[in-house]
Amino acid sequence: MKEIPALDQLAALRKGLGKVRPPHVVDGMWCSEPGIGGAKFTASGDDFVVQWVIFRNGLKSELKTAKWSELCSEPSYESLRLELGWVIAEYMEFDAKRVMEAAGHPVGGMREATSIRRMSEEWRAWALAPAFPSA
Repeated sequence: MKEIPALDQLAALRKGLGKVRPPHVVDGMWCSEPGIGGAKFTASGDDFVVQWVIFRNGLKSELKTAKWSELCSEPSYESLRLELGWVIAEYMEFDAKRVMEAAGHPVGGMREATSIRRMSEEWRAWALAPAFPSA
């Protein structure tokens, strides 16, 4: 897994990043892979509760929980947003590699994995982007 950037590195990584829309999530959406981590989204009224774990140096973190709306709009949730977005992006990259290998042909595999790689990029951009408080 790629190392999650430190919070003091975000300013440099955000250069050129404008406002980033939150990724689309649905009730029951989840991902999990040993060595990477996992996340689960559960509907809660008009919001979602997100739970996730992440592996660092082979060790699993404690279960973290936050409301999706707060992760998207609260600057104080920046470190949690970075961690959640990063673990989902890493999972998507892992899944894209698995799809490419299973395809049996390099061109076909790349084509089949394109949408998954785009989702990975979307989650990573959201993880790095600053939160924008809702009006």
